[in-house]
Amino acid sequence: GYVYYPWGHINSQSPDDAALQALGRKMNYFNQYKMWAGGQKDFLYPASGDISDWMYAAMGVASMGFEIGDDWNQDCRSFDQEVVPKNLPALLYAAKT
Repeated sequence: GYVYYPWGHINSQSPDDAALQALGRKMNYFNQYKMWAGGQKDFLYPASGDISDWMYAAMGVASMGFEIGDDWNQDCRSFDQEVVPKNLPALLYAAKT
């Protein structure tokens, strides 16, 4: 999985890249997902229409997204037993900060 943050629509760092990276690393601590954003060496591809870019640009929100699971239509059993336990601590941490 991936923890992604602005910018995702272009291969360029956002003005607050250092702060967003710090928050992303906190999320990564819980789920061990790779970090993904524009301007990073492992930038995979531009993703236009991503809500985290819009929330950051329009509202100034330090927004993150998780690319979770290992299948487009994750079956319920593996979602409940693997995806939720791996990501719930990170989401609860984000909700408290």
